[in-house]
Amino acid sequence: MKNLLSCISLLMIFLLSVGCKEDNVQSKDIFLGGVIVVQSTNIRISDKAGNDLLNPANENRIKDFKVFYVRDGQKKLFLVPNLDHPMGYQIVKHGLENYYYLKVLLDGGKGVKETTTYLQVENGEIDAIKCKYMENTGASVISERVWFNDQLMWYAGKGTESSFEIIK
Repeated sequence: MKNLLSCISLLMIFLLSVGCKEDNVQSKDIFLGGVIVVQSTNIRISDKAGNDLLNPANENRIKDFKVFYVRDGQKKLFLVPNLDHPMGYQIVKHGLENYYYLKVLLDGGKGVKETTTYLQVENGEIDAIKCKYMENTGASVISERVWFNDQLMWYAGKGTESSFEIIK
C-alpha cells in the first residue's frame, strides 16, 4: 500500500511538472515580474465654489453614477456582479488629503489601443472618458493618455496614476 501511494505521488509530481515548462507560458511578462494592469482613472469632482461633490457630508453630493462601455456600436451598462465594485466605479477618500475621488474602471484589455468609457451622473449628464493604452507591453494593459470630454487630462509622466479634477 505504501508503495502504491509513493508511485501515485511521484506520478502526480511528474504530471504537474510537465505543465510548468517555460515553453508552455504564453507571455514572458510572467517571468519579468508579472502582468501589470493600469486601467482606471481617479476623478475629483467639485462645484464652482470648490465643494467636494463626492463627500458624503455634502448635501449636494452626487450619489449615483453609471458606467457604460461601447459594445458592437452600442452603449452597454457596465454591471459585473462578481466584482468588488460591480457598477465599474468606487468612491474613495484620498489617503493624504481631505477629499473624495471617483475611481472609474475604464474599458480596455489586452491588445486594445483606444477606448471610450461613458460616465453618467444622476441628473442624466453623460461625459466621455477616452483612454489610449501603451503598445508593445506584452500581456500588460497600461494607460498612456486619458481625455475627459475630448480634453487631455492626464498622460504617462504626469504623476504616478491617472487622476484629475473636474468642475460640475
